[in-house]
Amino acid sequence: MKAVLGVLWLAAMPAWADGGDLLSACEKAEGDGAIKICTEAVNASKDDDLVQALFYRSQLYSQVDRDDDALADLNRALKLKPDEPALVTRRCKVWYWKNEYQKAIADCDRAITLKQANFDAFLFRATAYDDSGDHKKAIADYTEALKINPSSADAFNNRGVAHKALDEYDLALADYDQAIKLDSNIGVFYGNRCYVWYLKSEWQKARADCDEGIRLDPKSAFIWANRGNINDDSGDHARGVEDFTKAIALDPKNATYYAYRALAYDNLDQYDKAFVDANMALKLDPESAYAYNARGNINFNSGKTDAALTDYNKAIAISKDYATAYRNRCNVWLRKKDYGKAIADCDTSIKLDASDYYAWINRANAYDESGEHLRAIADFDQAIKLDGNQPGAYNDRGVAYRTMGQVDFALADFNAALKLKPDYRWALRNRCEVYYSRGDYPRALENCNTALKIEPVWTDALNVRGNVYAEMKEHAKAVADFTEAIRIDPAYDLAYYNRAISYDALGDKAKALADYDKAVSLDPKHAAALYNRGLLKKEMGDTKGSEADIEKARKIDPNIGKE
Repeated sequence: MKAVLGVLWLAAMPAWADGGDLLSACEKAEGDGAIKICTEAVNASKDDDLVQALFYRSQLYSQVDRDDDALADLNRALKLKPDEPALVTRRCKVWYWKNEYQKAIADCDRAITLKQANFDAFLFRATAYDDSGDHKKAIADYTEALKINPSSADAFNNRGVAHKALDEYDLALADYDQAIKLDSNIGVFYGNRCYVWYLKSEWQKARADCDEGIRLDPKSAFIWANRGNINDDSGDHARGVEDFTKAIALDPKNATYYAYRALAYDNLDQYDKAFVDANMALKLDPESAYAYNARGNINFNSGKTDAALTDYNKAIAISKDYATAYRNRCNVWLRKKDYGKAIADCDTSIKLDASDYYAWINRANAYDESGEHLRAIADFDQAIKLDGNQPGAYNDRGVAYRTMGQVDFALADFNAALKLKPDYRWALRNRCEVYYSRGDYPRALENCNTALKIEPVWTDALNVRGNVYAEMKEHAKAVADFTEAIRIDPAYDLAYYNRAISYDALGDKAKALADYDKAVSLDPKHAAALYNRGLLKKEMGDTKGSEADIEKARKIDPNIGKE
């Protein structure tokens, strides 16, 4: 978010100096020779005229980013006139531009004491408070500034920035609305309002404001980056890349803009380009927790799990309260099946930011995988309260219900997911399995067929449909599905196990035995494959081999064969 202070660089000096030709020329001086003219005025002046010349020259120094020279002039002037509010206020501003916020606040405190109705002092003290993280004091000072000048668009805009920092989005919007009402020609006002609409997921309003901001101020990298985030987060990743590229061209040393573009490339699965941008972000700012988190995402999505873990660790080491990094590291532990660490990281993420939908989802999945299905369902409930328009939450909660045997609740959740997204293949696959478990094979086939039209090379859905065909005694079709799954993934042990059952049903015991052998070789602890192979060996006359397999199976699962 952007605070606007540029329009306040030049200020009128109180008319307590008599002046002269040189001083008058200094006051009116512009362009390359202005500092030289004011230097002549400084050298030729004394007393009040000298103070005024120093004041004017300090403003010119600030215009060309020579803040140390501006401070020197103001310090010299204040020795001559220590209680002049305009000088103290001016020095407050210079300290602010140097990011010396506490010194700025101290000078603005004194300026306000010297002159109660000091608009500039309240405004700059507010911005110093805001930039140093004390947003509530900033809002109080902006409010005081607006009492003095209720027509200040800048003060409304800046107070909106402070409200946004406190997640007071509606109050921020009200202030941006007023700023725009007072001055509709400032691009950054629209850029700020665009960002709040973006945070509220109001994509259309956000895009309209950013478009207008860019029209008014096409050289604002900040607004281009805002629109890039809108495009990227709303699914138009290619346009996001275009907008971030424009932002980078305007501000090539901004590490965050490279990190934004890296994430957009990541969303396009263009990992090489994503890594280049993430690395550039870290080159520009080696202490950017955001850039480490972004590179962690790219590593995670490109399958480099350990590298992702290293990046998330670094992000957290830099910023110990970075909720998103904890949530993402939770995802790493999930992939590594270390559910205790996953839950611990998601606990921290939720403690830091209880509004993060994905932190609740990740912890729910960790609970579900570790067998704590009731806790998983409670977390899915919370995620759905935060965002009831995400089909994944309903689908995943449905999986937890199905695991607990609550098939009706599971089916209701899969239906809810598909109402939100009719082509959501995971919900289709899961609903297929629910209908299969109920013996409703026609509906099961309908759902699996639709899922496989969306993703034809999906081994899991092929395996489930194969099971449906097997229950319908259509074993040739079942074999075809299992065979296709094996072609896609030759190490898919379940497909070998299930194909063995269908081969056996078709009377091809040799092929069935070969598939059981393969299933057991891929998963030596697959009790059902061992048990079924034992039964098959008995039928084929291999009594010793049969007994050995059944014994192994019962060591793994003592209850197998007792149903």
